[in-house]
Amino acid sequence: MIPALLIWVLLSGLCPYVADAGVSLSRAHADSLYRVALRLRDEGERDGAIAALRQVVAEDPRRTLAYCHLGHLLFDQQVADAAETFFKRALDVDDRCAEAYYGLGRVYRRRPKERLKAIQHFRSALARDSRHVEAMYEMAMTQLELDDYDAKSSFEDLIRIDPEHSGAYV
Repeated sequence: MIPALLIWVLLSGLCPYVADAGVSLSRAHADSLYRVALRLRDEGERDGAIAALRQVVAEDPRRTLAYCHLGHLLFDQQVADAAETFFKRALDVDDRCAEAYYGLGRVYRRRPKERLKAIQHFRSALARDSRHVEAMYEMAMTQLELDDYDAKSSFEDLIRIDPEHSGAYV
């Protein structure tokens, strides 16, 4: 109940806030909403987080990670086509965003005929963030599914970076 009320207050503009000089009220509102969205996501309130993130990107369309969080939430709810759209929007804003490449890799991995494309996107994520453990894991698993010889070295890389990763010891 409280998260829903908090979203309503923020979305309706009733929440008072003070903007720093040079920062628009809309940007300050988007900042506040973004923090609420992440908290809702962390608390398992996915629908509330999605609603808040949609508002964030409407108010601040340059916020790359908001698109990524939205994409991951939608992907987790089995809405891969919408997730793909948001990950692509993130790359339109910043083509160096490792998280967006990782998200697209997840989308393409779910589509059996696009698994090679998934590997390319996981590699793009790793080229931008060589310590992105989940991109390493997803790439290794995709390679394993394709009986790709490189799966072994991908798992070894994962173990070297994160020896505690639960999926590294397949």
